[in-house]
Amino acid sequence: MRFLTAALSVCMLSSLDHFSTAMYLVMKAAEAEHSFHALRALSCTGKQIEAAPRPLEKEMSMERVTQLGYLGLEVSDLARWEKFATELLGLEHAGTDADGTLYLRMDEHHHRFALRQGPRDDIAVAGWQARNESELRAIAERLDAQGTAVTWGDAREARQRRVAGFIRLSDPNGIAIEVYCGPLVQTDRPFRSPRDIAGFEASAL
Repeated sequence: MRFLTAALSVCMLSSLDHFSTAMYLVMKAAEAEHSFHALRALSCTGKQIEAAPRPLEKEMSMERVTQLGYLGLEVSDLARWEKFATELLGLEHAGTDADGTLYLRMDEHHHRFALRQGPRDDIAVAGWQARNESELRAIAERLDAQGTAVTWGDAREARQRRVAGFIRLSDPNGIAIEVYCGPLVQTDRPFRSPRDIAGFEASAL
């Protein structure tokens, strides 16, 4: 959640309507973070309540998600959001897909935000990163074993997200959750903010 907090600090310099929108999105992101802790508990132990303690070394080796990697937003005015995100927040325009999805980056990752035109003005999806493919598969198996419906994204969807692979599920709040591995990291392309911001913190949890 650190990169949303950093963005919010910049939002405080904006007009009231922008600030109110940003506050709303941060609150929605907090819901996503709450979902993350439940997801992490499941992916780490396979159960939220254990009948007996497990050895520490076994717990430490369990698979888990490591960070909030991206947010997908549905916005009613894409052009206005692009201006807001780049000129005020200082995010870098990272390109637009054929379907109109706008990508914004804030570090060496291809993007951290994906904006798509729509009526909701809300978070559409929260993407959480797993360390590698084997851990992603293990997380999917554990969730499935606990009765959580998990579906795998196809190759086209993975390319759109610039990841090697991902699964999707929904949390009780109705937020779409994705867990992925293998993000496109562009170490040869430094982040360049249009506001001359050195960078944002988007480290692992």
